[in-house]
Amino acid sequence: MYFTDFDVKYAPSDLLSEQFLWCNPTVERIIKGFINRRRLSHLLLVGPPGVGKSTILNLLPEMICPQPNTIHRFDAVSTTTAGDNFKKIVDLRKMAAFSQADRLIVVVNEIDDFKDARLNFLKNLLDKFLKNTATLVPVQLMASTNHLSAIPQAVQERMTVVELTRPAAEQLMDLGQRVVALESGSSGTTITDEEMRNLALYAWCSPRVFLKRLTDHVA
Repeated sequence: MYFTDFDVKYAPSDLLSEQFLWCNPTVERIIKGFINRRRLSHLLLVGPPGVGKSTILNLLPEMICPQPNTIHRFDAVSTTTAGDNFKKIVDLRKMAAFSQADRLIVVVNEIDDFKDARLNFLKNLLDKFLKNTATLVPVQLMASTNHLSAIPQAVQERMTVVELTRPAAEQLMDLGQRVVALESGSSGTTITDEEMRNLALYAWCSPRVFLKRLTDHVA
């Protein structure tokens, strides 16, 4: 029988979906504050791989600014591309003069790949980015890093820093039971509580890894 991997099939479509696991109520409250457009501040997501940083950065900007040409995504993945992308980010302030939206959003995965000189220069831009004038809309930065220590303190102080942790095994088990319930009608998928717990414990508490393992288990 053919199975679509559950981590793909049941990937959250938005951050209000029950498929997205919030690691704690404080993180949920802060991010939903951004969704509800109450927060106009720069956002820095911190945490190890697999905790949902990329998922939040993929979904959050569109939930805030659905208008076209308002979201600009960059990955600082090498010395060459980091330099080019940093210049483009600086130039976005000029683009703000032509935007019909109430803001532009810049998304940078692994912002610590911008090395010290650029990160130190970035702190001078962050204050300017949020200024809303008669001719310029704000530019809001949303970024992620695995290593908060790599980000200068002055940059951290100009951003809302949200530290993500892995969900508890019980949260993964609850997600798994919901997936199995959805699958059981069409494929007869079943799994015992003990098997579900073992999958959760061996998935390093990463929802993505857990759902991949669940796919392998029932396929």
